[in-house]
Amino acid sequence: MTWAVAAIVGIWLVAWAGHAFFNHLKVTAEKVKAYVESVDLAKLSGAARAKALRDLEEMLNKLSYEERQRLR
Repeated sequence: MTWAVAAIVGIWLVAWAGHAFFNHLKVTAEKVKAYVESVDLAKLSGAARAKALRDLEEMLNKLSYEERQRLR
């Protein structure tokens, strides 16, 4: 009985940790806005500027419809 309770608690802890980790990876309108404000494209060279734009494109493409509306 004790092992079963410990196993259930352990499974819930792993599930909670996974949920928290993947929520941290989720792209939000606030994260995109913070990225845009932190990167000055005018000061970047060609390769660095291209990478920054690709990163921004990737972030924008990961946004949900609702998050895109919030970003506007």
